[in-house]
Amino acid sequence: MTTLQPIKRQTLTSAVTESLRQRILSGEFADGQQLRQEALSNEYGVSRVPVREALRQLEAEG
Repeated sequence: MTTLQPIKRQTLTSAVTESLRQRILSGEFADGQQLRQEALSNEYGVSRVPVREALRQLEAEG
């Protein structure tokens, strides 16, 4: 019998946070480049609120 892994639930904010983290770590954004909430929210197809919260979380993490 195969053991299934639990499905990981994510909020919009945590999904945007994880995506932005990966993009930053991969070097997609230049060091010191400004990340604009409006542009990112349009790119992700979400409101600015989850983007703003994701940026705050990433900033708090350093």
